[in-house]
Amino acid sequence: MLDDSMAYHLTLSLDGWSNSRMKSIYSWNIVFPDRRVMLLRSDDLSSMSHTGINLAELVIKEVKKWGADRFAGIVTDNAANMVAMRRNLLHAFKHMVEFRCMMHAFNTCMGSLLGHAWAKKIVKRNQKMVTSVRASHLPLTELGMIANRMGITRMLITSNKTRFTSVHASMESVVRLQPALTELADKQPYLLTDKALALITDDMFFIKLKKLCYLLEPFTLVIHAVQSNDTTAADVMRYWLLLAKHISKLPSDSVDADFKAHCFTAYNLRHNEMVSPLCQLALLLHPLYRPAVITGRMHWDELRETAGQLWQSRRHSKAECRQLMQVDLEQYKLGDAPYNRLPLNGQLATLRLWWRGILHDNPELQLPSLALLLLDIKPHAVDPEKTFSLIGWFQSDRRSRMLNRTTTNLTMIKMHLMTSMVLGDGVLTPAQSVLGAIYGLQVKTSVSQGAIVGISCAIVVGLFMVQRFGTGQVGFVFAPIILIYFLCNVIIAVTNITRYKPSVFKALSPHYGYYYFRNNHHLGWVQCSGLFLAITGTEAAYADLGHFSRPAIRISFLAICYPVLILTYIGQTAWLTAFPDQVGSTFYASIPFGDGFYWFVFVFATAAACVASQAMISAAFSIIKQSISLGCFPQLTVHHVSDKVLGSVYIPEVNYIMMVLTVVVIAIFKTTVQLGNAYSVAVSSMMFGTTVLMYMVMLMIWETNFFLATAFLLRFGFIDMVFTTGGCEHRDSVREAAVPQAAIPGHLPLCRPLRLR
Repeated sequence: MLDDSMAYHLTLSLDGWSNSRMKSIYSWNIVFPDRRVMLLRSDDLSSMSHTGINLAELVIKEVKKWGADRFAGIVTDNAANMVAMRRNLLHAFKHMVEFRCMMHAFNTCMGSLLGHAWAKKIVKRNQKMVTSVRASHLPLTELGMIANRMGITRMLITSNKTRFTSVHASMESVVRLQPALTELADKQPYLLTDKALALITDDMFFIKLKKLCYLLEPFTLVIHAVQSNDTTAADVMRYWLLLAKHISKLPSDSVDADFKAHCFTAYNLRHNEMVSPLCQLALLLHPLYRPAVITGRMHWDELRETAGQLWQSRRHSKAECRQLMQVDLEQYKLGDAPYNRLPLNGQLATLRLWWRGILHDNPELQLPSLALLLLDIKPHAVDPEKTFSLIGWFQSDRRSRMLNRTTTNLTMIKMHLMTSMVLGDGVLTPAQSVLGAIYGLQVKTSVSQGAIVGISCAIVVGLFMVQRFGTGQVGFVFAPIILIYFLCNVIIAVTNITRYKPSVFKALSPHYGYYYFRNNHHLGWVQCSGLFLAITGTEAAYADLGHFSRPAIRISFLAICYPVLILTYIGQTAWLTAFPDQVGSTFYASIPFGDGFYWFVFVFATAAACVASQAMISAAFSIIKQSISLGCFPQLTVHHVSDKVLGSVYIPEVNYIMMVLTVVVIAIFKTTVQLGNAYSVAVSSMMFGTTVLMYMVMLMIWETNFFLATAFLLRFGFIDMVFTTGGCEHRDSVREAAVPQAAIPGHLPLCRPLRLR
């Protein structure tokens, strides 16, 4: 709240700005009498109409919220909606004073001067030369070396379209660097373009450039002075009158014939805006400028009438207004006591102290309070511009191009990495799933490890060879296979829970997870790679969005997959409490009801492994197709294998490469124990990458609140990183050999075919 002792005579400055996304941002600032600035609010008003009435309603609501009596005036630019807004505001709060942003007025006047054909031609040629030299680092670097040798410190400056002081700064930098540019053109002309070389060797170009710099220098100095924090309305009025003197002294024969006349025309167009009765009154009440005002052309009666109207709008009595107009102003005009002693300087703090001293010694006077009111109002809206400059660091045209380019490159790198993880998952899922399913042969038979590897490789080769026919021909059997497999898991789980430990459902409580990490410390973190295998496969469902709708995936996962998975692992936990030494073959060893049911489960487990592998293979095809469309992958032949499903595709080259890699992986690692760590790293890294990309989408596309998006990143990113870093740590495991000591399996998914172009 505004409980400060100086929270009166406040100035409300308001400005609007359109960012690179065409969003209309409005900034509201409160300026205190001592020129402290408080950012009141910064709103995106893109969804509403920006008429003067609508803006006035927002401003009136905000002013009432903080107290209308606290505000002395409002300052905006002179856009049509802002002018209408100020009028509506003054209709609601008659005591407030409106000011057009003086810095904006000076800047607009300077732009009008540069609109002359003679000046426009010089500015255009200067910008061409600066752009040509700065376009390549070779001439710019060589120019810097020459300038340093000559003792010239500053380099070429580019101009801004809407900040006309930057145009003067750009031309001034060229004039200053003329000797260095001339030497560069003489000794190394091959570094410059033909246009730049022609301009640098044209002496007449530099002569005209120097003349225009001379003409614009007072405007630049005035604009820099006006945007000072201590500027008052009196200072602005004085600067404006000084510019008139400068224009009148321009030598007509040294510039283009009609340029001086053009300057007077541009000046007069803005004169009525600048020389308002209120500004003249502020100039009069500046004690150091008083003699010039009294002896000048300003009408005393009009100034006295303006003072009376302003004081009456501040809800003062007629007697007080009469005293102000007939007594106080007359004493001030004549320089009688207590106005006979002038302040030491014209600084804002000194002037405020001078008027406060008079008011303290003469509390019956009205004029000091009026003078303090005009001193306390800041006559420009630079503070919202500063806010926009901070926002513009991320969103302005130049910086947004830089930011977008950098973000695009980083995003592409991230997407390449995540694509490699998906392809790695597409290789590891068939290997892990099929090898794990066929491993059930060793539980009931004496088949060798080599035979298991051979059978797994044969199934994998057959699986990849039928990809060219698509899944449409056999896809109708996928759902029954998975449902029967899930039903078998439920039967096994319920049987083991009822037989061995019905109270095992207590393991669902999260506090056991806390105890697990508290008791195991570093070992618990490393074992996360093994624990993560309990949820791998969920990524395959969402990778197949091209084949199924989002509601279908959500319903199937939440209503079927997730409950069955929980029940399956709860049942295995109950069985392990009775047979803890058989942790290496929990699934097949826990199957009850004899050999008949065992082989039934084995067949459907193998079939389900093929279906799971098919999901990741189809996902790999889909993501490669998208990469080709984005130009991130070499052009390959994409076959559409379904007339009904648009996302069902087949890419022969990718299919055969993945088949070879899967066979190689099975042949090298031989067991699911060796593959477990690589599999967990691939999936956990992919999930972490998805979290980061989702965070970027929330910020840049959805424009979600920054704190909500960051909370999403921290929550899910922390969980993903725990599993990812645990999988990369190859020291211990959930069981004796679950995580191998070798570092190769964990980093296998990072190997991905690079872009060939």
